[in-house]
Amino acid sequence: KGPSFGIATNPIVEESMQGRPLYLQDRQTRRGQTTCTVPVLPVWPYACNSRFPRQQFIAEAGTKAMKMNRASILLLIAALAVTGCRRTPEAKMAKFLADGQKQLQKKDYPRAILQFKNAVQAKPKEAEPYYQLGLAYLATGDGRKAVASLQKTIELNPKHTGAQLRLAELMSTSLDKKYLAEAEKYVTQVLSASPDNVDALNTLAFTELKLGKPEDAEQHLQQALRKFPANLRTSVNLARLK
Repeated sequence: KGPSFGIATNPIVEESMQGRPLYLQDRQTRRGQTTCTVPVLPVWPYACNSRFPRQQFIAEAGTKAMKMNRASILLLIAALAVTGCRRTPEAKMAKFLADGQKQLQKKDYPRAILQFKNAVQAKPKEAEPYYQLGLAYLATGDGRKAVASLQKTIELNPKHTGAQLRLAELMSTSLDKKYLAEAEKYVTQVLSASPDNVDALNTLAFTELKLGKPEDAEQHLQQALRKFPANLRTSVNLARLK
């Protein structure tokens, strides 16, 4: 019969012939025959047979095995736990995102994009991998793919302010009023969650100016300048407006 991996209910030890570790075995009490070997813990070297007193064997063998193998067992359990965690989709996604961000900082955009795509594959229903992928495409100047990734981010997480702002900034450069209206909607949502976001205030003002709302644009630029007097972008946009 094949090996049984259940808990041994009647453990004995079979004497080693070559001086190798001895293993606990599972005895089938129905006919008094050993049916299989279950390698639970090696006992090295502990020559004994079925005539050895059962209680004494269990006490001595167990104590020696625990003393000799405690550190190894704890290390093995820790290694298995770490390995198991790394195999989860969440852990894979986190690793790919971290690797992609490192490549992005190094301006190695192809490798960053590859890592973010791996993160998307690990957790296709998570918004963050798409957002990071969109930022990588932005860094390469691929606006079309960046927009697609950012839109997917918002589809998965409608409250992702980072994706909303980046998408608004891209759409605000268009001459199409449809996209400008979309940009205004996205940046307004960002400001509702973060009223002091200076980049959002500047993007909103720029969009309003292109939509033919110079008064609203000036109001938002003045608001940004009051909160962030040293912001160069706000000062430049306000000077252009005047």
